[in-house]
Amino acid sequence: DGAKLAQLPTFPPEQFSAAKETCNVRIGSSWAKGDLHSYQAHVELEGVSADLVFTSLVPPWRPGAGKSYFGDLEHYFAWLPSIPYGTVTGTLTYDGQTHTVKGTGYHDHNWGNIGLNEVMDHWYWGRAHIGDYTLIYVEQIGAQAYGYTRMPVFLLAKGDQILTGDGAPLTMQANDFVAYSGGRAYPREVDFHWQSGKDTVHLSLRQPKLIEGTSLLISFPAWQRPLLRLFANPFYFRFNAEMELSINLNGLQDTRRGPTLFEIMILQGKKHP
Repeated sequence: DGAKLAQLPTFPPEQFSAAKETCNVRIGSSWAKGDLHSYQAHVELEGVSADLVFTSLVPPWRPGAGKSYFGDLEHYFAWLPSIPYGTVTGTLTYDGQTHTVKGTGYHDHNWGNIGLNEVMDHWYWGRAHIGDYTLIYVEQIGAQAYGYTRMPVFLLAKGDQILTGDGAPLTMQANDFVAYSGGRAYPREVDFHWQSGKDTVHLSLRQPKLIEGTSLLISFPAWQRPLLRLFANPFYFRFNAEMELSINLNGLQDTRRGPTLFEIMILQGKKHP
């Protein structure tokens, strides 16, 4: 019915464990296990529980080595989508009743030893599954200290075959910005264009519907926020939108339309409205 059930419990360190060579993590009575192709998750909280199985339909992938180093070979941020697109089955229990669920899902994982607010200005990240095509598209802009370096990421797959994972040819344009509360703005038109020689892929994102717009200063007292915004105004947006996908790649020509999910994370935000 659209109602949101959420809990944010904390646990003592001794209730946490994780394996080094495989995905096997436990926090309290909840756990997750997997092998890049299938994951099992059990969540057990007060009055709410879940038992879900995620199974990949698109193979795990990473851009290059999956790591971005900042300044040296010691400080890094790493990311990979182990399930770019897959199925989800299982049960959800709430209000004293257990419900069988079945659908589609996505899982990525990120880790590192440096704060993203130190090294990133902002990013656009999105994913879609339209027809047989699975996409992940990212425009990342490094912080001023790193020359506002662009770090694009792009995955296009058809069925279980990856058509391209080369992010270097990807560019992005955002237009028609709308002012939002808290001194930030978001675009109503976003276009990603990928071109390598004569091969092209174009993504047109239109009619964004705001799911979430949140100041990352929300944890501070209200009286402190106006002062903090003078120095930084980190913000997070998430949208559903309509996508038109146009492909001219290695003899494949196709145009599809369907839904996409994308986010805008503004950290330092010196290069974003």
